[in-house]
Amino acid sequence: MASLTAGNRTKRAAAQRLVPEFKAQFKSRTTNLLASKGWHPATALCRRPQWLPASQEVLISPLSEDHEVYVSVPWTCPEFCAQARKVGHPSHLDLGLSDPLKRTIEQVGAESPSCVMQIRVQQCKRWAQRAQALEAQERVAKQALPQHIRDSLRSKRILLFQEMLSASAYPDKAIGEDILKGFPLTGSLPLPEGWEPDVRPALMTDADLSALHCDNNDKIIQEVAQNSRFVQELWDKSIQERDKGWSQGPYRLADLPEDALISKRFGIQQGHKLRPIDDLSQSLINMAFESHGKVHVHDADVITAALLMFRRLHKGKVFGKTLDLKAAYRQLPLEERALDKAFIAVKCPETGEVVFFRLLCLPFGATAAVHSFIRVSLALCHIGNVLFRLPMTAYYDDFTLFSSEELRNSTSTTVDIMFSLLGFDFDRDGDKAQDLRTTFRALGVQFSCLEDEDRTVLVSNTEERLQDAVERIQEIIESDSLTPKLWAKMHGRLGFMSGQIAGRLPRALLRAVTVAVSAAGTERGEVATALQRVLEFLKGAQPRRLRPALRDVIFVYTDASQEGVDNLDMGLGAVVQDHEGTILGWFGLMLPRDVAEDVLRDGNKCINELESLTVALTVRLCAAILLQRHVVFYLDNEAARVALLRMQSENAMLDAVAKISAVHEAELSCIPWYARVPSRSNIADIADAPASSSHHPQPSWPKTGILQGLGSRWPTARAARADIQGHGSGPMVRGEGHAMSWLDVENNVDTEIPLKLVQVAEGAD
Repeated sequence: MASLTAGNRTKRAAAQRLVPEFKAQFKSRTTNLLASKGWHPATALCRRPQWLPASQEVLISPLSEDHEVYVSVPWTCPEFCAQARKVGHPSHLDLGLSDPLKRTIEQVGAESPSCVMQIRVQQCKRWAQRAQALEAQERVAKQALPQHIRDSLRSKRILLFQEMLSASAYPDKAIGEDILKGFPLTGSLPLPEGWEPDVRPALMTDADLSALHCDNNDKIIQEVAQNSRFVQELWDKSIQERDKGWSQGPYRLADLPEDALISKRFGIQQGHKLRPIDDLSQSLINMAFESHGKVHVHDADVITAALLMFRRLHKGKVFGKTLDLKAAYRQLPLEERALDKAFIAVKCPETGEVVFFRLLCLPFGATAAVHSFIRVSLALCHIGNVLFRLPMTAYYDDFTLFSSEELRNSTSTTVDIMFSLLGFDFDRDGDKAQDLRTTFRALGVQFSCLEDEDRTVLVSNTEERLQDAVERIQEIIESDSLTPKLWAKMHGRLGFMSGQIAGRLPRALLRAVTVAVSAAGTERGEVATALQRVLEFLKGAQPRRLRPALRDVIFVYTDASQEGVDNLDMGLGAVVQDHEGTILGWFGLMLPRDVAEDVLRDGNKCINELESLTVALTVRLCAAILLQRHVVFYLDNEAARVALLRMQSENAMLDAVAKISAVHEAELSCIPWYARVPSRSNIADIADAPASSSHHPQPSWPKTGILQGLGSRWPTARAARADIQGHGSGPMVRGEGHAMSWLDVENNVDTEIPLKLVQVAEGAD
């Protein structure tokens, strides 16, 4: 659900429809032989459903010549608002959570702590007894396996694992048998049961690898021989792995099989630790692997969504921790025919000679290994959810658990027993061994469960990750050494970090660096300036504040109009509701003619700009209501909605307003979602309607403010005086000619306001 809680991911957000476009759709016949596509009264239907009022207009789409049509019934404004409140904010939809995980969270929330503990104890006893009963069969099953697989699975109870998968109705039941066979490095991985189809075809075959292996091996050996980085560290790591039985060697080149495929081992410094990576891409092995299933891991967004759901159902303290599998990839074996493709080249620090180790377990750097390990990881998580009532997520080798205070000991004990029974080794002490705490870490992200009445969850980057990023950016600025290749590596990491920061501005800032680095003829100072903005934002960034309560959702409906012979009759309107449907405030105004003429300087239509401007104005007027809230903005204009989602547009005005809105979001620490409302169902259509409209909600803004920064197209403008109840002497001025005082809202005096485009990703004032 990353796009939902860590900020909208544009493609998913743009496509998702929170409330269906129509209340109902069905086939029917018309009484009119010449019925055309368009809006018609319901009386045009031969058989009108009893629930459909005769006065209701419906959208008719002819299907054939014999009067058959497709009928779409729109929501009325009250109906749509009710549906929107029912759906709430996407972060409350628990999107991205598996059904077993949601059921487990619901069960643990609904059942008494004693009941949950009893179930867990029963399951632990049940499977401990089965482990004992299957002990002889486990030994027999392993005796038939190749020696390296038998050694790798010595402590694991795979038959017990298979029984647990069956008992928990896990779709991918083949994973148990695949562990016993060992995992491949090349070839085709069939679609695992329960996985979403996603074909990633192999670009070469095993025969192609064999034909190229001599030349490729020579290049890799030469490159390793010339390498001088981390030579001692990589050698020490390779010897340690050999001593633990994870590999064999070292061998000289003459000792290798004729068809051996060699990959380079290199190191990546991660804090104070060096991680060895086996580059199976350079050796072309990854190109010979084909997968048919889409990989889904429980990332930081899924953890956040699960934690919010858990907090919503538990009024007391909530605790969490992450359990980390020890040397996770090394716990799973390669299949026998993959061994000749699993040689790694390492330089001996004493002699300078390049020697070779044969890996017996999953290499860290193989595409096939990623798919294989995730299959096992998700299966373990499913068992924990379904059989042991453990609210847990799985991100590769990291398993994050949640618990109430009453179940802390039960949760820790149960998960330890589960992994121990199955024989999967995990960190029981040291830096990676965590206790269940109200503040815990997972995937470089810190989660804090506050003890306030709103049950707030703070999501932030860990201090270590933040400090590392700040130091790296400072080094690049000082050395002026940022290249497109280096930025491509940094962008992914900073993009992940931006998800743990309030607001969506980091995405715009990162995009500005990308443009500056990639553009031809960019001056060095421009890149440094763009990086400096990223650096300053990271230093002062606030954590995301998330509330699980549905009552915290605010619904904002906006609309704009452009009419008249000369297209200068421009109206802006908005209606703001809470989770109960109470109208918290509204406004409806017409732009003065001089401002409207300025807007039309470049064309005859500017409805998209007006629609986005209405959102920005609403955020300014309603800041006190939106502060630290989940907010769903409903617009009936797709161009404006997408621009606000992307925080950019090729249209100068849309681009400016989208950036300003993003700044306001960050200032308010609100969590926005931009959704679609059909024009006929938009209650805000009333707010910007002519003054003769019979529906006028009572305005009640807690604080008004001046909208500044409408874009560089307007050199000056005036803020609207909305004489709002409690802030003015009378009703909002509306009438013939759309006369309206353009005054300072708070000081109630005429004033010209210089328009300042808020700097987001560009340097111009």
